Amino acid sequence: MADFDWGGLLGGLAGAGASIYAAKENSNAAREALQPQQQAVQQVTANQSPYLALGNQAASLLGNEDISKLPGYQRGLGQGTSAINRRAAASGNFNSGNRYKALEQFGIDYDQSKTGERQNQLMSLLNYGQNAAGQLGNVQTGYANSASRSGISQSNSNMAGIT
Repeated sequence: MADFDWGGLLGGLAGAGASIYAAKENSNAAREALQPQQQAVQQVTANQSPYLALGNQAASLLGNEDISKLPGYQRGLGQGTSAINRRAAASGNFNSGNRYKALEQFGIDYDQSKTGERQNQLMSLLNYGQNAAGQLGNVQTGYANSASRSGISQSNSNMAGIT
């Protein structure tokens, strides 16, 4: 009968224990390595939040806002109307069809001009939100890729520790 190799058994057990310990240490190191990236994602999210909110607010206002209630709109409309009325009165045409036509055309032109200006302002704000969302998406994708690589590394370490 062959003698049992107690030394080999103990050596094998010690090696397995060391592999499991190394796998756990590698897993912990990978988890710790992700913490700064996770903190960076949280910081970028906090930094970009106001721009995301600004873009969302601009998107909700675009096309749904009564521009006649914006500051300065009524004042500008009133000044233009007064100028047309003064000019018509000075020329003796205050009750003429030309004055009414001029008032109508001014009102249309003024409203279109102010609507275009406001849409440009809102589109600019909307772009801030879109840029913030894109930057945040890039940071989160980078973090996800790092976490994925870390997970694969942990899995490989765990498998090495078990076999």
